[in-house]
Order: sequence, then C-alpha cells, then structure tokens
Amino acid sequence: MRAFAILLLLAPAAGYATAEKPAARGPLEGVWQVTEMETEEYRVPGDQVGVHQAFTESQYLASGAGGHCVGTYRVDETKTPHTLDITYTTGPDAGKTGHLIYELKDGVLRICGPLRVGDPRPAAFPTKPTQGMFTATHRKAKTTAD
Repeated sequence: MRAFAILLLLAPAAGYATAEKPAARGPLEGVWQVTEMETEEYRVPGDQVGVHQAFTESQYLASGAGGHCVGTYRVDETKTPHTLDITYTTGPDAGKTGHLIYELKDGVLRICGPLRVGDPRPAAFPTKPTQGMFTATHRKAKTTAD
C-alpha cells in the first residue's frame, strides 16, 4: 500500500508524450520524470520507478505503475524551503492534501514529503532518509513539442 501511495504521489501524466508544451507560467509547470526516489527503507532509480508528474497552471496530473491521479496544486516560493500543496481530486486520497517541500536548482526538481497524504510537512530536506518521508528527484521530461 505504501509503494502504491508513493507512486500515486509521484506518478507520468496520461498522454504526456503527446502533450503540447505549456507556456511557462510557474516554476513547476511542465512534465517531470522521476530520476530517483528514496525512503528510509529503499532507494529506487528512476528507470525502475516509471513515474512522471505534470504541472499546468493550477492542475496536477500524475501516473505510473501504481495508477494515476489528478488534483490541484499551490506553491509558495516565499517560504524556505518552498512549499507545495497538492489537493487530490481522484484516486485513493481524493479530498486530501499532501503537504510537501521542493527545491528547483539547475534543472533538477527535488520534492520531499510524508509517505501518508495529510501528514505534516517536513521542515527541511533530510541529509539522510527519514522515517515516514520520501525524497524524489526529477528532471524535465521530453515531450513531442520539445
């Protein structure tokens, strides 16, 4: 169940390979491919995760081996670290909000948050895997518009 929840949290947007390239409006907009995911129990390279996330102006789309989900998101770049809240509208966590942190540096997006949607947001990125938390590293995915 925990792995399924992580995949839904980090999951490719349906049709991402044929999606039009969105106009850049926010720091996360576009399609991101997970290149690595880590928890206290395991580290999984991106080619084994098979997960993408797509952020549009306000909508979040995710899919992968564990299924797919849709939601809305909000970022706050005034906070350190930056915060990301995803409110799921489909999937097993529909109606719940995931409280995450993120950093975007040199084209690499890192997201960290609790394994259970709705648990408290981490205060900072851990230096080593922390119980009950995940860290995922992403790079922009290639789309047919690229």
